[in-house]
Amino acid sequence: MAQIDGARVRAQLDLEEDANGPLTHLMRLPGLGALSVHLRVDGPRDAVSAQLTAQAGALQASAGGTVNLSTRAAVLQLTLDAPAMSPRPDLSWRRLSLHGSWRGSLAAPMTTAQLQLAGLVAGPLQLDALKADLHGEGDALALDASLGGLVLPEPARGLLSDAPLELHAQAKLGAATRPVDFTLSHPLLSASGHWSNTGAATLSLALKDIEPLAALAGVHLKGRGSLEAQLQASGQTRRVELTGGLELGGGDAMLMGLLAPRAKVSATLLLKDGSAEIERSQLEASKLQVSLHGSDALGTLDLDFKFALPDLAALSPALAGELNAQGQLQGVSPRLTLAADVNGKLSAHGTPPGPIRLSLRAHDLPQRPNGRLELSGTLDEAPLRLTASVERNADGALAAQIERGDWKSASIGGALRIDANASDPEGRLELHFARLEDLDRLLGQPIQGSLDASVVFDRAAGRSRAQVTLDAHDAGLPAQQLQLLQLRGDIVEPTVRPVLALQLTAQALRNGALTKLNAEKKRPAVSRRCSSTPRPRCILSGASCD
Repeated sequence: MAQIDGARVRAQLDLEEDANGPLTHLMRLPGLGALSVHLRVDGPRDAVSAQLTAQAGALQASAGGTVNLSTRAAVLQLTLDAPAMSPRPDLSWRRLSLHGSWRGSLAAPMTTAQLQLAGLVAGPLQLDALKADLHGEGDALALDASLGGLVLPEPARGLLSDAPLELHAQAKLGAATRPVDFTLSHPLLSASGHWSNTGAATLSLALKDIEPLAALAGVHLKGRGSLEAQLQASGQTRRVELTGGLELGGGDAMLMGLLAPRAKVSATLLLKDGSAEIERSQLEASKLQVSLHGSDALGTLDLDFKFALPDLAALSPALAGELNAQGQLQGVSPRLTLAADVNGKLSAHGTPPGPIRLSLRAHDLPQRPNGRLELSGTLDEAPLRLTASVERNADGALAAQIERGDWKSASIGGALRIDANASDPEGRLELHFARLEDLDRLLGQPIQGSLDASVVFDRAAGRSRAQVTLDAHDAGLPAQQLQLLQLRGDIVEPTVRPVLALQLTAQALRNGALTKLNAEKKRPAVSRRCSSTPRPRCILSGASCD
């Protein structure tokens, strides 16, 4: 019921619903309980009395006071209290309390509010305690909040849970642009920012310790970082400018070699009507440079990328040379096309540097990857050639082939077909190395002998199988040489639950006497999660050594 005229306002609303009713399901809160809402509004336009009471299960709320419609001013009180509740399976809390007041006009009120929330669980998000105080006078509004025990979704689950996250924000409601300034603080980070209704915003972020963040990416890095962001709006276009940096103090040797002591990142993005354009994006460090630009126009990608490694010694002290690459990623997922070319010079353990060229062409990514890789150049003053291709068929099977692979006395080749379930591989792979001494300068130490190895994938007794063969003759270091090394046997279901049935035979001269070693392994392969390794059965010079 409602009645509004030039002098008076009168309205009444009464709503009752039993537990598990249609409204709670419409709100997606089926466990909220029985609903009860009663609203009374009555009085002259300059002194309208308003009273609202609501109950949802054990949750109780009320709001009441006087409203002057002519001056747009009000005197209001608000309360909301709830014990432990679970309105739906993925949402619950131990306690919820909100108390507040409003006095004055809409443009310059005096306001206070206190929110306390304990034991919140909202899907993967958890919050042990939230305390927030809102207070305002005139057109100034301030918020202070503390979030304790904040558990984020994986993989950042425990990132902020050890210490409270503190928030302070201020707003000017009377200003035309409604500006908001805020700060965030935590032992891992601090941030400050500014926003206005013009669409402009700034953010300044300092990462006091990057190690926990780097761990989320599976890498080990120590140090600190920073990020500056600016957002500008013009019509329907949003422009984002990003600049940042890392100051590194330790971590994985390869990453430190590439990025230390400092790395800079910068990017400019344009967002409009569901499309994004990367005007520029760069990572600059002393031993690594990466750039990316292009667009995503409603799902159609057109990206160009480049990277440069000016000193390969950053990857390993045994390497020297440089690499430069460029490429394009284009199309609509899952039918993307990738083209990449790498050029440079490579040297290992002081060998003369030689040119290296790599070409990669792939299409129908990522659903049905089909592609071809060609590697050519000179390694240790000898030609290097490798050509390989991969194709995923309509039935999901993956067919890979090494068409050519040779360097000095080494050659590799073969073909392999893997079904869609990766449970039944078929094919053959071979490696031949007539003179292992060809590796001397690359390894930085003398080695000799020959090696022939192959793996044949087929089926036997209704199960997939990998037949392993390896023969090495007069192989090893000059002072530790094996006259013969043989490996024979099968690996049953190699891609599912490998069961090994292998026999190793070795023969060498030690102190002028012929020594033979035979070892067998017939049992399931050890899981990586296990800490113990089953011992093989072996015979040395005729004596058991189990």
